[in-house]
Amino acid sequence: MCCKLNRCCCCSFSLQTGTKVISNVYLLVEVIAITYLGISEFSGLFSSTDLVTIVALAIFSTILVLIAASKESKASFLMPWLFLFAILILGWFGYLTCIIIHTGGHAVIIYSAMLIGMAGVEFAITTLACTIGTMLAIYNWMVVYSYYHQLLEKKDQPFEEDADSISYIKYP
Repeated sequence: MCCKLNRCCCCSFSLQTGTKVISNVYLLVEVIAITYLGISEFSGLFSSTDLVTIVALAIFSTILVLIAASKESKASFLMPWLFLFAILILGWFGYLTCIIIHTGGHAVIIYSAMLIGMAGVEFAITTLACTIGTMLAIYNWMVVYSYYHQLLEKKDQPFEEDADSISYIKYP
């Protein structure tokens, strides 16, 4: 693996703790999102039913991550979350690529103009927030992916017994 992390958040937390924090934050955001989608009429690229289904799958996969991180086992429970969020991150990059292609490459010029203040402030804030959010999503994905590999390595290691825990049988 080329991008394996050993700790989460600049050596402050273990990968297990980082995975727990990430999954709790994602679960909170997903519950808020499904509540919002359930009570509002959303008119966008997808129907409200499609978005509720995607968020429900995200909630289910995040609960599996919480179970895996709490029990320090079941590395396979991390796979649905890793798969779903990899697709969402790739989908975001695909969406940006479509914008760049459909604007004839002028999206880079628009983005540059936005940064120097020639575009609207709301557009600049939204784009900056989406860019930072995407970077955080990629980092969070890398933390959970590294924890997945840590669980696999832990499972493959032979059981080591402590010398004090071995009881000897005394024969008369």
